[in-house]
Amino acid sequence: MFWWRISKNAIPTFALLSYRRLINHEGCPRGCSDKENTDHIVIRCFFIKKVFKLLEEWNFGTPEFDSVEDCHQVLSRLANVNPFLGNLICSVIFYCWNSRNQLVHGGCDDSCYVIACRAVIQSISSFKNGLISENRDANQLFKLFKSSWLPPPPGWIKVNMDASIFLNNNAGIGGIFRDYKGRGLAAFGFHTIHWDIAQMELLAILSLRDLIKDWMLEAKGIVIEGDNLNVINIFQNALKKNKWNHEEFLNPKDLDFLHNFQHFIFSFVNRDCNKLANFCANYSHFSSFFWDDFCSGRVPPSILELLKVESSCNN
Repeated sequence: MFWWRISKNAIPTFALLSYRRLINHEGCPRGCSDKENTDHIVIRCFFIKKVFKLLEEWNFGTPEFDSVEDCHQVLSRLANVNPFLGNLICSVIFYCWNSRNQLVHGGCDDSCYVIACRAVIQSISSFKNGLISENRDANQLFKLFKSSWLPPPPGWIKVNMDASIFLNNNAGIGGIFRDYKGRGLAAFGFHTIHWDIAQMELLAILSLRDLIKDWMLEAKGIVIEGDNLNVINIFQNALKKNKWNHEEFLNPKDLDFLHNFQHFIFSFVNRDCNKLANFCANYSHFSSFFWDDFCSGRVPPSILELLKVESSCNN
């Protein structure tokens, strides 16, 4: 629907609303000196240019466009020769527009880093296989396998979380931190008593406040990933509103630790992409643990082997 509206010049930009005499201004709400029309939101806004420049630094080279019509022609060609890149461009434009709407309606604009990261994750998740043909480094970092763990953008870290419940309400929470090359940074798990798996998944994410180390804050951002869609939606919706206390399950003070990172996003994946976190959650039924040295000999060989397998899918 979004791209159909763009093709029909029916996106409710300020220029269009001004033309229909619904508002009396047409300038870009992000402070550009240009009027906000369809061309502006697709290719000319300084904000979207910053996002595309950031992607270029991450080895995702994107073509430049002279107009919306030129953009349509390029996307038509990419549909055959490089559908991933076309998907990435579409995702960036959509997320920039969505963030603009948050700003216009009283919320906060997402940062360029968050939009770029979200666009990359969305585009990678849309494919089961295929490569980014223009760049070998990007191929190594972002090989596209939907049924396996996917790395975060360069300079970011990702933590996968999960929870499990056994008989007699014995429960475990576990997870693993990895960098953009798939290398293990830390793994953890702890045992508790609970009967509600959804509540356990929520507690798994909240437990990060006691697990984050100072050196992790040096990353450009963190992706928090889980396989419970309802729980991830709770955090995503609260983040969009920029008012954590609107979610009845969340205490805003419990989430202050996230603001120590430059950027953070929440991401949902299917269970096949969350195997190591699930393993850690199940292993915690035997004993609680925190491993930040994968060469120490304390880490079970089965975890090291699974880590090796998942990392090899992205090399």
